[in-house]
Amino acid sequence: MTGQTHVPSPFRRKKTTGNWVGAALAAACLTLPGTVLGQEGGLRDQPRSFEIFAHATDYEGFSSERHGTLANPQPNELGFLLVLRMFRTVCLGLERGAALDAVVPPGFSAHHSAPYYFGPDAARRGDKLVLSATGDVEKDEDGGHPAIWLEPRTGGMECALDWRIAADMSPDSQRAIATLLARWVPWEMALLPASRPQLLEQPALSDAIEWDRPCMGRWCPTSAFFSLSRGDISLRTILNITAIEGTRP
Repeated sequence: MTGQTHVPSPFRRKKTTGNWVGAALAAACLTLPGTVLGQEGGLRDQPRSFEIFAHATDYEGFSSERHGTLANPQPNELGFLLVLRMFRTVCLGLERGAALDAVVPPGFSAHHSAPYYFGPDAARRGDKLVLSATGDVEKDEDGGHPAIWLEPRTGGMECALDWRIAADMSPDSQRAIATLLARWVPWEMALLPASRPQLLEQPALSDAIEWDRPCMGRWCPTSAFFSLSRGDISLRTILNITAIEGTRP
């Protein structure tokens, strides 16, 4: 396409038994303005990945056949890319001042945390909200449905995504997701390492990684906790707002 290029793949194209390079090929389908990657010299006001992924605010380019749906992502690296986009779209959209209704993923609704945990008859407590396709923590965890948590705080609202992958993943998909978590996520979200990196050729399948994210002139803590052998992935970031449509900390 004239004037367009593609995000470079974080993997080499090669055949493997489980085709675990599928995550990289899917990510490479993101088209970008041709001038973005042909960088010129000089000082910059923000990380280059801000420009590269500036368009990544919706779910265009994802298909239910390959990636699954937002409520039911495929239990592999393609599904993880869809989940990552949901985390990015919801959390960064709220940080930019979007209303909750504008960022709730299609098929999801907002629930207070106590009824989500303990059933519809539980009394509401606090201001924590959960964006869920089911409204029930057991249904989400048993069915492989991701959920997003929003917790207002005076020092910066937390936005977190939890995904328990219900189906068994192939070893190749586990390795692909581990690589995306360690290498693709910090590039896409312009993250700086805050925890000591593991100097391994292949990232660990279970780990806790911490970064600092540039957020409107500040640095917001961001983390990933995962155990891929159990199918557990949690992404978290502090937002530079105190509540939904709230003031800055």
